[in-house]
Amino acid sequence: MGGSTTGAPVWAPLINSGWATNTCEVTVLLSLRKRPSRNHCAVAPRAVLQLWWLCLGLTTLLALGCAANDAKQQRDYAKKITVTRAALVSAGDPDSLAAAALLARWPDDGGITGLPLIARAAAEAPDRPDLTWLYAQFCAQNQSCDFEPVLMHLRSLDPKNGVAWIEPLSRSATSVDPRQNRTRLAAVASAERFDVYLNSIVAHTTTAIIKTGTMDTPNALASVLGLAVAEAIPAYTQLTSLCKGDALNDPHVLDDCRRLSAVLRRADTYISEMVGTAIAKKVWAEGDPEYQNALSALRTIHYRMDMELKIDVNQWNEEFASRYLQLLASHRTEQEVGLAQLMGAGISPDPPDDWKDPHAE
Repeated sequence: MGGSTTGAPVWAPLINSGWATNTCEVTVLLSLRKRPSRNHCAVAPRAVLQLWWLCLGLTTLLALGCAANDAKQQRDYAKKITVTRAALVSAGDPDSLAAAALLARWPDDGGITGLPLIARAAAEAPDRPDLTWLYAQFCAQNQSCDFEPVLMHLRSLDPKNGVAWIEPLSRSATSVDPRQNRTRLAAVASAERFDVYLNSIVAHTTTAIIKTGTMDTPNALASVLGLAVAEAIPAYTQLTSLCKGDALNDPHVLDDCRRLSAVLRRADTYISEMVGTAIAKKVWAEGDPEYQNALSALRTIHYRMDMELKIDVNQWNEEFASRYLQLLASHRTEQEVGLAQLMGAGISPDPPDDWKDPHAE
């Protein structure tokens, strides 16, 4: 069913470039855009499941019947998606249109069906930065769509958000102007945070699907999660490629990369925060306090993700999904939602001294 997947061939360049040394960091540092796969059940590696958002979406779908890889179940799910999408389009409100755009990515059609839907949603709710960003992501997948005006509007809506200064989805890695990337790096480094509005996108679109009556809360949430991640998460190469190797010999680049690291670590998703910690390890010497702080932060992230994973895989039902949806709607960041879950389950948010990080280098 819909989800965000990656494969080993995609990881190889990251390992070879020195950006990551284990599968967890490889998954997080993937600079290529993740695209939905028709059969992610067959190709989703264990490393992908280490990411909280991806894991929740994929593992719940597996629990809902995907693991069986039964052709009839696949057909039944496709029919349900079609019926749900039609109901969402008929409803016509911005959240329903955005949800229909996401569901149009299963099976993947390159964003062709979803683009006019998300364009309508953003036009009908011009004050919604989450829908504007989602529109920019869809727009960037279509050569005929100019995403720069969309980003300019996002900057006016959320001027302190660095995500509004990057190219949503690199249409071609070879077409990106290095000078443009350098400008984008400086702009993002001057921001206060790096938000992709994932909580808002998931909460609003899932609620819209539930209102159609075609899916219960666990199914609606599971259907949205992987697709929302695939659309909301940008390509990081335009930033990370400038923050390594000889480029860091330029003091201006080094300063921007250090500030970029801090901005990403104030992001609203684990994946952006982890990219920020990875950059910190590149731009600070091992003896610097900032380097050690990054290591400590990464250990805490790994711990919390692992603890959240254990909670959710064991408790995926209507009550839990509804409660989780409420947390998404009431918190800006994925990290805040995770913290609330851990506290609610009576689990310490800080790793014990004797906790062994399975993802440590």
